[in-house]
Amino acid sequence: MAMRSLSGPVAFLTCLFPYLPEAEAVAYLDAAGADPIVACLLIIRRRGMREFDPCSVNAMAAIEAALRCAAVAAQHPDPQQLVLGWKLLSPHLHMFWFSYASRYRPQDVAMAALNDGAGRTSDDSSGRSIIMEKSWHYAQIRLGYIWVKELPPARAAMKRMLLATIHGFYLEAMARLPTTELCSQYHRGMLMGGYCYGPLDPVSHIIFNALWYEQARRLACASGATEQGPQIFGAPNSRCI
Repeated sequence: MAMRSLSGPVAFLTCLFPYLPEAEAVAYLDAAGADPIVACLLIIRRRGMREFDPCSVNAMAAIEAALRCAAVAAQHPDPQQLVLGWKLLSPHLHMFWFSYASRYRPQDVAMAALNDGAGRTSDDSSGRSIIMEKSWHYAQIRLGYIWVKELPPARAAMKRMLLATIHGFYLEAMARLPTTELCSQYHRGMLMGGYCYGPLDPVSHIIFNALWYEQARRLACASGATEQGPQIFGAPNSRCI
């Protein structure tokens, strides 16, 4: 049971955050006092994810998928039912938080939420989504009371995330080019000279540099200046810098 209790949060973190090894997920959970949402905040802060919106539609979908993966890793008998239960409980977290100072008892809140979902199956979430605003808010409060230990280095993960982002730029650039011309003419130019840096947006630079490289190569071959090709082909990239 203890091992399954650890496997669930570890799977939640590794599913939610790309390029997070299990060993680092365990380290973040240890620093967060075994609180997976607080561990999420530590990872976000450690990686400098300033643009991360935990309440966006994409984040909600990712959290739901991560919760399902966590249920599978913890060998829950019905992962879909667990996700549905969290969807029902998530709007009532404030009642759990203030239950010690109010007339609400945690078990009463849980029963009210589950009764609200009575009759629904794991395949019928009735359009509900997990409401995370309160979860993140209370996690921020808990984070303030935690003495954060030494955290794993984030440089390698950030580098892999950057490479994945650049890879996405190249896929978008390839999608914008005509398929026939891409396969017959521009593929070599994209591989050899389609750099993404410069004053324009990355995708536009990839396309521009790929086209420029192919055109320059043709001119160089036509004039017989193939030996000077590398120096000629590097010109647009120097201007971009």
